[in-house]
Amino acid sequence: MNNREIIAARENFVDLVEQTGQVSPDGNILSVARFNRVLEPRRLTEMARAMAASLEKSGIIFDSQITSIAVAEFSGDGLATVFAIETGLPVVLIKKGPPSKAITGEVVTGIAHPITRGTEGVPMAVEARHLANLKVIIIDDFRATDNTAATVAEMVRRAHGLPI
Repeated sequence: MNNREIIAARENFVDLVEQTGQVSPDGNILSVARFNRVLEPRRLTEMARAMAASLEKSGIIFDSQITSIAVAEFSGDGLATVFAIETGLPVVLIKKGPPSKAITGEVVTGIAHPITRGTEGVPMAVEARHLANLKVIIIDDFRATDNTAATVAEMVRRAHGLPI
């Protein structure tokens, strides 16, 4: 993907947000529910290719500098999956909610405070072995305060992985 194609993909994404986004009554939150709840494979593929190309152009080498993708459950699962197909990297889904009783290994937990939830914290959990010794890129659906991504990064560190 060349620079022109990367720029076009970014512009298409901005167009999608402008067309479908809605500002909350208090003006603090841009709702992109259409983007998050209706997955458009063609658009996701275009965005994933642009992300991968941008990272490669900046010198990132997949499988050595980045060995895995982490995503908080439902916060960008679609984009993370398509990005994984583009790069060949595995995706670790960080579960939102309390740890499952089916988890048998060491559990790493965190509490995110996304702007869409006000003061209510959202518990997250993952088995440490899924992140241990990995160099992880974190994909989040939309960045407002980066709290969810920061929480995932801290969970990766505590599982002895390296957030990139």
